[in-house]
Amino acid sequence: KFYYHNGFPNHRSHILIITPPALKEFWETEMDRFGLDDAARVIHNGSLHKIRDPEKYDLIIVDEAHKFRNDTADGYDLLQKLCKTRTKYRPPPDQLAKYRVTDDGFAYKKVILISATPLNNRPADIRNQVLLFQDGKDSTVIGNLQHFFAQRIKEYQVATNRLKTPDDKAAHAAVARIYELIREQVVQPLTVRRTRTDLVEDKRWKADLDAQGIIFPHVEKPHPILYKLEDGLDTLYDRTIRLLALPDSGGLTYNRYRAIAFLANPELKKKYERADLVATQLARIMKTMLVKRLDSSFIAFKKSLGRFRDATQAMLTMFERGTVYIAPSLHVSDYILEDREDELIAAIAEASETDPTITVCLPKDFSPEFLDGLKHDGKILDELVAEWEKVKTDPKIDEFLACLRGEGSRPNLLAKPFNETGKLVIFSEARDTTLYLTEQLTAAGFGPVLTVDSHNRSAVMPVVRANFDAIVPIGDAANRTEDVRSLMSTEVLAEGVNLHRAHVIVNYDTPWNSTRLMQRIGRVNRIGSTAKAIHIFNFYPTTQVDDDIDLHRKAFLKLQAFHTALGEDSQIYSPDEEVDNFGLFDRAIEEERDERLRFLSELRDFKDANEDDFRRIRNLPLRARCGRYDAGQAGHTLAFIRDDRRDAFYRINGELQEIGFVEMARVLRFIASLCADIVSSVLPE
Repeated sequence: KFYYHNGFPNHRSHILIITPPALKEFWETEMDRFGLDDAARVIHNGSLHKIRDPEKYDLIIVDEAHKFRNDTADGYDLLQKLCKTRTKYRPPPDQLAKYRVTDDGFAYKKVILISATPLNNRPADIRNQVLLFQDGKDSTVIGNLQHFFAQRIKEYQVATNRLKTPDDKAAHAAVARIYELIREQVVQPLTVRRTRTDLVEDKRWKADLDAQGIIFPHVEKPHPILYKLEDGLDTLYDRTIRLLALPDSGGLTYNRYRAIAFLANPELKKKYERADLVATQLARIMKTMLVKRLDSSFIAFKKSLGRFRDATQAMLTMFERGTVYIAPSLHVSDYILEDREDELIAAIAEASETDPTITVCLPKDFSPEFLDGLKHDGKILDELVAEWEKVKTDPKIDEFLACLRGEGSRPNLLAKPFNETGKLVIFSEARDTTLYLTEQLTAAGFGPVLTVDSHNRSAVMPVVRANFDAIVPIGDAANRTEDVRSLMSTEVLAEGVNLHRAHVIVNYDTPWNSTRLMQRIGRVNRIGSTAKAIHIFNFYPTTQVDDDIDLHRKAFLKLQAFHTALGEDSQIYSPDEEVDNFGLFDRAIEEERDERLRFLSELRDFKDANEDDFRRIRNLPLRARCGRYDAGQAGHTLAFIRDDRRDAFYRINGELQEIGFVEMARVLRFIASLCADIVSSVLPE
C-alpha cells in the first residue's frame, strides 16, 4: 500500500526490511508473492553495516523490533542512523501535507517497527525503540520524550526496589501507573495494534471475520505440572540453589570467570577495558546458566556443572604449574586438562599476533583473593558433582511420561478430545535437555519425535512445515504430512515460525521471561488454526508432601528461590504482575481490549449517524484550539490544540501536562454523563 501511494508512478520507492536471520527467507518469499521483490531489499539484523546508501530507502521495516531495545548495542546506533537519514525523495508541492520534510524539501523516512513483545522489563525498552525514529527533544507524540522517560525510569527504579516485598500493593500500583502513562501518551499514538479480543468484540471486524470463516482459539490458563522431589533429592536441590546463588553465604564465587578483575598488575589489567564490569557480567552469565540448567533437567545440569568443575580445576592446575593463560578466544581448559600445554603455547603464540586479549601471567600477578576463591569453588564443585552423580532418578521425566499416558487424573496430552490434532510442541532452552527428552520419549513409545536446535534448524525446517504449519494445504501431499506428532525445540523456533497444527505447548523448563513465553504461545496461536483452545503446560519443582495446597506453596517457594538467583530478568509474566502464592500458576494469558478502540468505535457510530456534523468537525482548521473545565478535578482545565504536526491534549493547573487521547476521552465522557444527569434532573419527564 505504501509503495503505490508514495508518489507512484512518478517516484519508485525502495523498501528496506530488517529481520532476524531465521525470518529472512520468509520475508523474501512474501515480497516475491506480492510482486515487490525488485523494490524491497531484505537483510538480517547483523548486516546493518553493509548498507552504504541509506538515503535510497523511503521505508524501513524492522521485524522483531524488540531485539533493538538495548541502546548500548552496536546495531542500535547503526539502525538509528539508517532510520533518521532523510530520503532522496522531494514530494511535489501539492503533496507536502502528506510528508514530514526537511527545510530543503526532502522527505524523512517512514519507519515501521513490528513486535508482539516490545516491552521486556524496563521503560527504557520502549524509549529506545521509539527513539529509533523520533527526535527525543522534539517528538511528534509528546514534546520532550527524553524528559518524559527520565521521569518514568526514575519512578520505576523507586517502585521496583520496593517490589522485593511481594505484598507491597502500593509498589505494584506505582509500576502499573508508570506503564499506563507510557502506553497512553507514547505507545498508543504510534501504534497500530489489533488484538484478537479487539477483532471479536468490535461489530464491524467481527462481521468480517465471520464472512471469512476465521476463528480464534481461546488461550486457556497455564496448567502447572508439579514434579515431586523426594526427601534426599529435595535437600540436595535446595542446597544446590543456595550454593549457586548466594556467595555471601558460602556459595560459589565464580572466580574462574573473573580472572581479569583480580589482576594485581596494573599494566596487565589495563589491557582489558572495564575489566571489573566484564568479569562481573561473565560470572553472572555462568550463574544464570547453571540455575536455568538445574531447572531444565538433571542431565543438562550435570553436564554444565561438570564443565564448570573442569574449568575451575584447569585454572588451579595452571597456578600449580606457575603459568596462567588468559585467552578468551582459545579453549584453554581443554588444553590444560588434556595435558596438551605445548600445543596451547603454540596456539597462543600464533593467536597473540592478532588477539590483544591474550595474556600469559604468573600467579603473583593476581591478588590472593583470586586463588582463595578458586580453591573454595573447586571444593564445592567437587562435592556437588559427586553428589549429583549419585542421583539416578528423574521425577520430572517420570511425571511427563505419566502425562503423555494420561495416568490418574492427568489429562492425556496426546489424545482426543483434549488434543484435537494429536500434535505436541515442547520447548526447552537447553539443547542437552531436548536431546535427552527425545531419547526418553522415543524409548517410551511416543515417537517419532522431531528435535530442532541451532545445529539442524535449516536442514529440518521443511519437515517442520510439512507436519506443523496449518497454512500448508491439506491436499498438498508433497508438502503436508503426518509423519511427526511431537516437536522438541530450543528457542530457535520460538519466533517467526508457524506451528499451528498443534495447539498444546509444553514448557519443560520454566519460561522465566514474559517475552519468551508469549513468543512460544504465538507459534500455535495463529490465524488458520482450527483448534477451539490453546493449552499451555509449565513444569515446576516441588517438595514431596501429601497436602495439595502445601504442594503448591512449596513449588512457589522454589520459584522464589529461582527469582532470587536470576534477578530482575526472571519475571514469570510481567514486571507489574501482582504476585501471590498461586498467581504464578493460574494467571490467564489473555489479549486485553484496547480501550482506545472502544472510543473510536463510538466515533465511527457517530460518523455513520451524523455525516454532516462529522465532516464539519474533521475540517476544523489547523491552529484550532478549545478548552473545558475538568469536572473531575477542581481547578483543572482541559485543552485541545491542533497544528501541522499533531493533535494534542493538555491538563492545566499552574503547569502544563500533556495527556493521551484515552484519558481525555474518559474525562469528556464523564463530563457528558454529568451534563446528562443535570439535564434529566431539571427537565420534566
